[in-house]
Amino acid sequence: TMHALFECPAIFLPLIITWFFSILTPQLLVEGRVIRPNTKQVCNSPSLHDITGIPADQKCIKYAGMTRCWYTYISESAKASGDKAVPLVFDLHGYNLCAVYNSNFTGWARAAEERGFAVVWPQGNMNLDLTNEPCWSYGPCCCGLGESIS
Repeated sequence: TMHALFECPAIFLPLIITWFFSILTPQLLVEGRVIRPNTKQVCNSPSLHDITGIPADQKCIKYAGMTRCWYTYISESAKASGDKAVPLVFDLHGYNLCAVYNSNFTGWARAAEERGFAVVWPQGNMNLDLTNEPCWSYGPCCCGLGESIS
């Protein structure tokens, strides 16, 4: 219920708010241009900087027969901490959105710079079974050719 939402620990509120707005705003506004976030050009960009200005390059690995990609942003304030451990935030996009869109929309890069932490934006795989939209694999029913997480 809505009442239960307000009883959530404060740590979950940014995640809930991010999810809520991600389902309402299926567009990416970059330099005054509106771009659909799930276009191949945007979601598979090798660099966030090219689209959003955030200095984070795409990294990918092969796992379970699929390519898994993400962007990592280590803020200058986190780098300045030397060998000291810093927090790491994972900013997961919603269904039919993508990591590039979330990095531009959620404000985690700015917060990371202000507070000295790192951010990872993982990219969900395309849902080839249903709508060809980015999503997360959480079992054989929902995303990525019926794969399951092991």
